[in-house]
Amino acid sequence: MGVSGKAGPSAAPPLDISLGLRKWMLSLRKPDLASAPSSIKIAARRLGLELELKAIDFFKSCASKTGDPEVKEIFLKISEEERFHYDLLQAQVDSLTNTGFWLDSSEFHMDGKF
Repeated sequence: MGVSGKAGPSAAPPLDISLGLRKWMLSLRKPDLASAPSSIKIAARRLGLELELKAIDFFKSCASKTGDPEVKEIFLKISEEERFHYDLLQAQVDSLTNTGFWLDSSEFHMDGKF
């Protein structure tokens, strides 16, 4: 029952639903990749790269299909954000495979300036 004594949105779900929901929520925890083998870390990030490319294509497609300039701008900004995610994942793959540059920049300059 809710606070008013009537069943409603604030009513607690039955115990079996609560336990199922808790089990489901616990399954959503992020896996601990810190101790995972390098091949798993790389594979996980490559999967992320594929998903980011799909998201980029999706939002660009949405932008091209709308006639509303404001909506188009929103979709394009979201696709740019997805591109940023892609670039971050690619930098991580580059770091794990010892190729490329970490975050596309060096940590120091050879000329001694900071």
